Amino acid sequence: MAGAPIESTELRTPPIYPFRCNLSQRQAVEKALSHSISVIEGPPGTGKTDTILNLIANVIAEGSATIGVVSFGNSAVDNVREKLEILGVGHVVARLGNKEMAEEFSNRQNRRNTELRRFVNETPPDPPAERLAEVDRRVRRLQAAERNRAGLRQGDRRACLGASALREACHPG
Repeated sequence: MAGAPIESTELRTPPIYPFRCNLSQRQAVEKALSHSISVIEGPPGTGKTDTILNLIANVIAEGSATIGVVSFGNSAVDNVREKLEILGVGHVVARLGNKEMAEEFSNRQNRRNTELRRFVNETPPDPPAERLAEVDRRVRRLQAAERNRAGLRQGDRRACLGASALREACHPG
């Protein structure tokens, strides 16, 4: 943030996607994981929260970085926090918007540490990296095929509308 260029690195491991995502969201996660600063933006309903949740899951799984989720308003950050709490991993969130929140966070650290130890102890062992890579390749192919299919459907819809307009022009009423 001191005028230095944004750093880019290679991904060390294939990303995980425990939350729903499409091909565009996967690409956003991969870009964010390979750059020191990222911005996830878009209109309502485009999957920003799930994209951010997938980023958080990868940062936690990697265990080597910190992630900050900031927003102009509170609702975006609250959406992320609420979804993590519903999943039982709210202990990874620290809402530090003012002095009272920072003090509350500090006062709850013992309970959070206990929750974190429980969470870590319940985590199943990692599957083999080769298996993860193969599943990732298959999901990518399926998502790319779905994107292609959606494009074809969109083209068919345009063709049908064009044919309908042509029929109407040739045979009015």
